[in-house]
Amino acid sequence: MTKFQWGMHITGIWQAHDAGHPSCGQSMATPDVAAFDPIFWFFHANWDRLWWEWQKIMQATAYWTFRSTIFGSPAFLQAPLNTLSPFTETADMTIDLTATGVDYAPPAAPVPGPPNVRAAALGSLVAARNVNVAPAPQVSVMLKGIDRLSIPGTFRATLKADGEPLTRKFFFQSTEPRTCEACRNEPVTDLTFLVDSDAIVGRPLTVDLEVLDREDPRKGTLVPARVYGHPTINVRLLLEESSQE
Repeated sequence: MTKFQWGMHITGIWQAHDAGHPSCGQSMATPDVAAFDPIFWFFHANWDRLWWEWQKIMQATAYWTFRSTIFGSPAFLQAPLNTLSPFTETADMTIDLTATGVDYAPPAAPVPGPPNVRAAALGSLVAARNVNVAPAPQVSVMLKGIDRLSIPGTFRATLKADGEPLTRKFFFQSTEPRTCEACRNEPVTDLTFLVDSDAIVGRPLTVDLEVLDREDPRKGTLVPARVYGHPTINVRLLLEESSQE
């Protein structure tokens, strides 16, 4: 499994996490109170277990080997973004799970290996490789350039073709993103949808974005695109590495 393919795998885990929170109910959808819901601890303990399994497979259990797997900025491993207030530990100190005195019993059945990811959801592969357009009848639709700081809390984006809902994505974040240091460090985000090409060919695409915070008066109402930065919709064919050398 290449670093690129594992990067795609982790993107899937990230999106599953963000979708899992609101799927568990309103309290889990709101970062301010999510940890007061008992299911939060089962939910995140499992992510912690899965993350550690990933680290061991990637041999990323130490600072530098872990950092080598990061595509974007490693700023969250360095001061001041590595703080985990009110705890004295910092993010970089939690890379080696066993050093913290925590471990998980293996599951009863063997854990399946990572999926054989061949398609690139971002529509790009290293030019030095042989690249084919994937035969699968799917395309990648990216809502690119979302100003997350203008959206109060977790939100849901629904991709529509000619007004018909096709699929949706969630983004889990603080109800006050402008006061959240991690949010301000990465104020713009993207959401990627994989859809059947037949479902969108010849049909106008739109995206509805809704606020999910129960305390916000706009809960369940659509947020105008001008509020969150007029993001663009980008459609790309999927690519795959050719088996030919």
